[in-house]
Amino acid sequence: MRRPNSRYSVSTMNAGSKLCSKCKKVHAVAADAFSRNKNTKDGLAAHCKSCASAAYKDFYNRNRDKLVRRASEQVLARRRRDPEYDRKLSRDAKRRELSDPIRYARHLERYREWSKANPGKTAELRARRREEVARATPRWADLFEIHAKYKESNRLTKETGILHHVDHIIPIRGKLVCGLHVPHNLRVIPATENLRKSNRLIPELLMGLDIQAEPPSGGFSFQEGIQCPVILLPVLRRSLSTA
Repeated sequence: MRRPNSRYSVSTMNAGSKLCSKCKKVHAVAADAFSRNKNTKDGLAAHCKSCASAAYKDFYNRNRDKLVRRASEQVLARRRRDPEYDRKLSRDAKRRELSDPIRYARHLERYREWSKANPGKTAELRARRREEVARATPRWADLFEIHAKYKESNRLTKETGILHHVDHIIPIRGKLVCGLHVPHNLRVIPATENLRKSNRLIPELLMGLDIQAEPPSGGFSFQEGIQCPVILLPVLRRSLSTA
């Protein structure tokens, strides 16, 4: 009788175990002791995870300089091909993390811990944010209506138990265009949706802007210290409807 090959044998005892061809020990498949490998007959790697990990560490220690140099060359080559790749990857990862309620809760906890450990930096960031909002608030803005948006956000948070944010439809500090801190550029949405949107301008949202509140001076304006143009929303809305 032909002896089964230990590399491909599902088990030497029963269908729920497998022999590691490296350490020669039998491990329970249910214990997730083997990695997946679609090239093997049973769909599992020949070596158990412990042996595979030890083998990789040994290989890495013997070839560390070569592996580090190769990885660095690959990163530099990718950055030459696509300079924005790393930034986009980082933004997407952060957006995914903050749009998930569970991950967002962890993020808040980490932020609270960081704030306690860095009170000076926290105060600086908050002051900078207040300056940005003040710079984006024109003299003709209805402060009572703006305050009402934040009251509505607090009310929904208390009633639903879901954290809500006041979002700027056109970000007040966007890459291409900066919006204003005015009532018709504000909306109350769940925090996870706001964080998923991040600092992006979503064209579909512009079509729903209120165009009745006409500011005293139309056209374009510039926030002091901000490089991108501030588009007054009624003017932008009309330009979209006539395009």
